[in-house]
Amino acid sequence: MEKKIIEDICLSLDNGWLINPSPKQGLIKGFFQLISAEKKYEHFSMYCFVMNGMLHIYGCVYDELNGDTAWIPLNKSMPEIVRIIKRKVISQKKHLFSIVNRRIHSEQNM
Repeated sequence: MEKKIIEDICLSLDNGWLINPSPKQGLIKGFFQLISAEKKYEHFSMYCFVMNGMLHIYGCVYDELNGDTAWIPLNKSMPEIVRIIKRKVISQKKHLFSIVNRRIHSEQNM
C-alpha cells in the first residue's frame, strides 16, 4: 500500500522520479529513496516513508546532507502533495549543494 502511494507521487512529480530499487545504503522496511533520471537531480535524492496517514519526506545531496523534513497529510489532493514537495523539499536542493560545496572548499583550504 505504502509503495503504491509513493509510486503515484513519483508519477505525479514528473522529472522521471522513481523509487530506487537498489539504494546504496540499507533502508528500514517501508522507507524509500526516490531518484530522478534527469541530470539536474544527479546527486539529489529524496527519502520518504508513510506513517499515520502522513508522508514524511526530505531531500538529500550526495547521500550525505539531509534537508528539512516535510510532513504532508495524504488526504490532500495529489496536485497539492506535489506542490508541497516541490516547495518544501526539492526547493532545498541548491541550498544543500551550497553547504556541501562550502564544506569541501573549506577543507581544501586547510
